[in-house]
Amino acid sequence: MKEGLRSGLPIMARNIMGALKLLERAQDTIEVSYFYDLSRPGEYSVQVQREFPEISKEPLTSNRLELAITP
Repeated sequence: MKEGLRSGLPIMARNIMGALKLLERAQDTIEVSYFYDLSRPGEYSVQVQREFPEISKEPLTSNRLELAITP
């Protein structure tokens, strides 16, 4: 999102509400190319952080996804 701020792209936010049962999982999709230019070959890493104040004082962080873009 920092790259988006520098290039003048608007910041996108979503507020999805729901409740999960114990050990239940949820999945969501974020279009990374909306925020970053992935048209150039290279290695990228993506990690998401989200705040859930009712669960934790610290933001929850996803696993890191490593991407290799080839020509």
